Amino acid sequence: MSKRVLITGATGGIGQACATLCAELGFSLMLTGRDENKLEALQQNLLKTYSTQDNPIYIETHLLDIGVTDSQQNELNKALFIKIKKLLGGLDAMLHCAGSLYENSLMTTQLNDIQQQFQQHLTSSILLAQLASRLMMRNALGGSLVFISSVVANQGAAGQSVYACAKSGLSGLTKSLAKELGSQQIRVNMVEPGFIETGLVAHYDENKKQHIAEQTCLKRLGKAQDVANLMLFLISDASHYITGQSFAVDGGLTLDHG
Repeated sequence: MSKRVLITGATGGIGQACATLCAELGFSLMLTGRDENKLEALQQNLLKTYSTQDNPIYIETHLLDIGVTDSQQNELNKALFIKIKKLLGGLDAMLHCAGSLYENSLMTTQLNDIQQQFQQHLTSSILLAQLASRLMMRNALGGSLVFISSVVANQGAAGQSVYACAKSGLSGLTKSLAKELGSQQIRVNMVEPGFIETGLVAHYDENKKQHIAEQTCLKRLGKAQDVANLMLFLISDASHYITGQSFAVDGGLTLDHG
């Protein structure tokens, strides 16, 4: 049976890579993002490339901004999952790829920046997991939730204190949900990318990118597909006994090189 997968932030670098791999495998997809034109273009490109008359795939899109306030977010999320239930007939996996990289010094960080980062990375994860798990509980085989954190959550980084703080909360969420939802056969895992070449770091100059690459064991930067490959493994049947875990995809950036 084809898996039914929700991918948030589907028009971003990692989200697109996940959507492409899922479409290639013939999964039914619900893709969300903030830009309707980008979502439609992605949908049409995936259908044109991977859907055939003999093996058609089903891809739907839904506008969703995970950065809005909590009360509004709940209503937007409910509308999304009503659509998933109606059009996909249920849900087997959620890849929560949406988010943004906030960089600023402590002294110039504003309250609304703090609130937005926590909303995007932590609050949205809790609210989406709540609704996704309700649908997955109806499946005999349960389901899989995968969150994206960052190696910065453990390492820290000057100028990224708020981002790191928001991402670090996903570790406790992942472990707690794994214990809470395990009896329903719902697995919960987290991926921690290192420096991945996506639009989030497009503002970094080549010198800075090269400096970071030299800090890794592999002496190169990561690609979105490097992260997507692991995320697809974590929703596959091959990982059916893995839950509550965090996996770094960083080329060895976080290892002690001393």
